[in-house]
Amino acid sequence: MSSFKITNRYATALLELSIQEKSLNDVNRELELIKKSIKDSRELTLFLQSPILKSQKKKDILTKIFSGKVSNLTMKFLNLVIDRNRTPLILEIIDHFFELRDKHLGIINVAVRSAAKFDKNQSEDLTKQLESYTNKKVKINFSLDSSLKGGFVVQLGDTVLDASLRHQLDLLKSKFLHGSEELN
Repeated sequence: MSSFKITNRYATALLELSIQEKSLNDVNRELELIKKSIKDSRELTLFLQSPILKSQKKKDILTKIFSGKVSNLTMKFLNLVIDRNRTPLILEIIDHFFELRDKHLGIINVAVRSAAKFDKNQSEDLTKQLESYTNKKVKINFSLDSSLKGGFVVQLGDTVLDASLRHQLDLLKSKFLHGSEELN
């Protein structure tokens, strides 16, 4: 079975249960904590991926780490992943859960690269414009890219909206080279 099918199966089951138990926000927050813990600790990553360690040992350690920090539903999910020997896929399952959650809530993830950092007003304005453009709630992930020379590039799924200075200069260069633009 492909890893996508596996991660989809686990993420979908957890999403459906968290919706059913009206704990979607809590489970989302707990998975963010678990993901951060795994990514920040090389030892925890190696521990979870070890094929030598018994499942019960892994469950005991995770219970000690996350006891009182995650709900019973999330702990049962972790134990199921361990029992089924899917711990090497745990980060993929969590990321897939986030994608399914956003889709369920009608949230579209947008990547924005800019030459300079957006201030609060600029990011709010861009968010409003993108929500109007997509008719969906928008979650923006900002990053800096000095190669743009100015402006920004928005990536909405397969659609790219390029408002960068670099793109404008490339267009102008193309017009000059192909003779469609006259100089005064």
